[in-house]
Amino acid sequence: MHKIKILDYLVSDFGSMDADFRTTIEGTVQNDSNIHIITLNMEHLNLAEKMPEFKKILTDAEFLIPDGESICLFARILAKQKIKKIAGIDLAEKLIDNYSRIAFLGAEKAVSDSLRNLLTIKYGSKSLNSEAGVFDLNSSKELLFEHGFYEKNQEESVIKRIVNFNPELLLVALGSPVQELLITKYRPLFKNTVMIGVGGSFDIFAGKLSRAPKLFIKLKLEWFFRILQEPKRLRRFVSNSKNFLLLLLKSFLHK
Repeated sequence: MHKIKILDYLVSDFGSMDADFRTTIEGTVQNDSNIHIITLNMEHLNLAEKMPEFKKILTDAEFLIPDGESICLFARILAKQKIKKIAGIDLAEKLIDNYSRIAFLGAEKAVSDSLRNLLTIKYGSKSLNSEAGVFDLNSSKELLFEHGFYEKNQEESVIKRIVNFNPELLLVALGSPVQELLITKYRPLFKNTVMIGVGGSFDIFAGKLSRAPKLFIKLKLEWFFRILQEPKRLRRFVSNSKNFLLLLLKSFLHK
């Protein structure tokens, strides 16, 4: 696995998520008790232009995974290299399969509860949340669920429950930049934990939203399917397209 310089960032080129994906992630970072993975897309680059704090988060993360055709296009134009997109939801699913002790933070309570029920059935898991207690004690997976619609003054108690759970993997679905800021803020409290912001993945896992059909994915039109499901995303797409061109121009002018 190598990294490709795109703009001011080093993007990890995994190529694929094979059977040794977990080993690759953990083996690349030595003497570091925590790993922060960011599924990089155009929205992250836009935020970094406006927020120096967020730009530092991107540069400090151990892995920036290319989640977006714009990132792959930057690699081809600026670095003259091909890089394979890894969709954030595919990455999250792979990580869930690979780890045994997983905490889920985010989404509305109904979505969080649905996800808990679905994954408990799928994996025959021990499942916990702040209200549900413990069941199926003979399972090989242990899952903790905390929904994301808590009051600000409840944040520390939510994080404390997750820290006490001592997860191997923490998935945070609060949207950017909130999820990345939260991971960075509380990262020192966790030991031996892989942390990743997964945006709206919980909604798709729980069936609230649908994943794009394979044809859309093959034609690189997953973004279009998301707009069809959520028309409010159209404005964001237009803004991202404009900023892509501006960043590209800026990069050429500074050469």
